[in-house]
Formats: sequence, C-alpha cells, structure tokens
Amino acid sequence: MVRSKSCKPRRVPLTPETRALLLERCHAECGYIFGVGKDGEPPNAAAISVAFALLATTLKIKGVSHHVLRHTAATVRVRNGVSLRALQAIGGSSKLRMVERYAHVDDAELARAVRITHAHTEAATKTTTAAKTTAEKSDS
Repeated sequence: MVRSKSCKPRRVPLTPETRALLLERCHAECGYIFGVGKDGEPPNAAAISVAFALLATTLKIKGVSHHVLRHTAATVRVRNGVSLRALQAIGGSSKLRMVERYAHVDDAELARAVRITHAHTEAATKTTTAAKTTAEKSDS
C-alpha cells in the first residue's frame, strides 16, 4: 500500500519482474526506493520530481519528466486495448475524467476503433442475412 496524493492508501499493481527490480534498488538503511526524505519518511512527490529532472538534465534528455511518462504509459496502454477503467485503477485516479486527460488518442487509434465497429457490423449483417436465408428456405 502507498499513500497517494489524496492521502488514501491504494495498491499499485506491478509485474513480478518490476517488483524484483524495485526491491533490488531499495536503500538498505531505510527500505525506500527513492531514499529518505525529511524525518526519516520517504521523500515527497516534489522532491522526487526535482531528482528526476536533475537526472534527465545530467543524461541530457530534454522534454521528459515522470509526469510525461505517465501520459506515455496511459497512451500506450489504451493503444493496446487496456480499458480506461483499468487505467483509472492503475493510476489511482478518483475520476475517469483525469484518465481521459492522460490517455491521448491519435488518428491511428481512431481508425482502429472505426475498423472494429465496421468488422462487428459486417459480421452481424452476415449472421442476420444467413439466418434470414435459412428461414426463407425452411418456409418454402
């Protein structure tokens, strides 16, 4: 369980591989992944953001932040068929509206949605036509 921005505890789903990697990186003296903040507590979100920005600068990576990575992860998940409700649970958002802000939909995703609808409609039409033909043959 972690403390979220809303101060409500929540579970963060992880793959076994990710969990193992994070446990390898825990600081031995405190058990926290990102070290110790004030009063022996884990560092707050602002401190982690600053550390991430410093690391990105050191590595000469421009335009990236942990916040940008949240948008990227949500977009990739939606593109691969993960539901917005599942994203809401993974990201800890209390409102679906926030998930909609994170999960960017591009033209390819819209085209895929239209193709899926078209394929479903075609299949339903074929089924209806086949049933109708069968019914007509049995009536004759």
